[in-house]
Amino acid sequence: MLPSTAYTITVGSGGSGGTTFDTPGSNGSNSSISGTGITTVTSTGGGGGGGVDNDSSSGSRDGRAGGSGGGGGSGAYNGSGGAADPSGQGYGGAAGVTTNEAGGGGGGAGGAGSVGISTRGGEGGVALAVAISGSSLYYAGGGGGGAQTGRGGYGGGVATGQQKGGGGNGNLPDSGYYGHSGSESSGGGGGGGYGSTAASQGGTEGDGGSGGSGIVIIRYSGTVQKATGGEITTDGTNMIHTFRSSGTFTTTLSAESPKATGGYITTDGTYWIHTFNTSGTFTPNQSLTVDYLVIAGGGAGGHDIGGGGGAGGYLTSTGTQGGGGSAVHHYL
Repeated sequence: MLPSTAYTITVGSGGSGGTTFDTPGSNGSNSSISGTGITTVTSTGGGGGGGVDNDSSSGSRDGRAGGSGGGGGSGAYNGSGGAADPSGQGYGGAAGVTTNEAGGGGGGAGGAGSVGISTRGGEGGVALAVAISGSSLYYAGGGGGGAQTGRGGYGGGVATGQQKGGGGNGNLPDSGYYGHSGSESSGGGGGGGYGSTAASQGGTEGDGGSGGSGIVIIRYSGTVQKATGGEITTDGTNMIHTFRSSGTFTTTLSAESPKATGGYITTDGTYWIHTFNTSGTFTPNQSLTVDYLVIAGGGAGGHDIGGGGGAGGYLTSTGTQGGGGSAVHHYL
């Protein structure tokens, strides 16, 4: 990234759960980092899960493609699982099954969703853990599929805990017949619902859970802040900027960073030093007052009892000046 440059951070929202008969869930929105001097980084929103479908000609039962694919819905016909598209960001969702009317689990960052069985909906694909924030946390677990009998699938493939990566559970008998939403700032998929005639408990009966919103985290080495934007923390080794909503990441000119390019760059802890042993270009990235030492090439000695060559000219802005001259600072 370039110094003194603003970069646009977009944090995608989670998709909305299906709320009517045969309605699939909507895809989540993309998250991205974009700006001057970098290739835009885009994480694709997760695919929505398919809805119940009793019409053989309808496509509402199929899971949608996304960063990880949505699970297929069920009913009189099976819905196919959505693909992970583009590849390299997650896994596909599982198909729904008609034998017990169970929706397929949505894909997760670490694995595909699973197909439902006679006692439950498909489990969501597993999440992945990353320690970029200073702690190892799980993100992007797939949502569990809804089921007519037994229970819905577990989000992220596990019953409880942070390992779910924010994936929402499908409908559970002890907590209502609605799909549970993915956790905020996790990218987790929402769980599938089931439209039982029993009273719902805290959610609208049969509705699919919403997807969890995304998150963007930027980390750089050192404990000196070199940018603004987001929630700024340190793990003692790195500076961490966490965006839970869209914003701007703006780089600054840090005292720890060179303020120019060119030559062999070193530091003595107080100054940055650019040494040119061959001709080159010194390019400041801001106005500077510099010290300099400029030594010309020495003269060659003469042949056969020849005289010695003279030393190259010696000019410096600090210390004793060659030939009794006066030191002069240069402003760049």
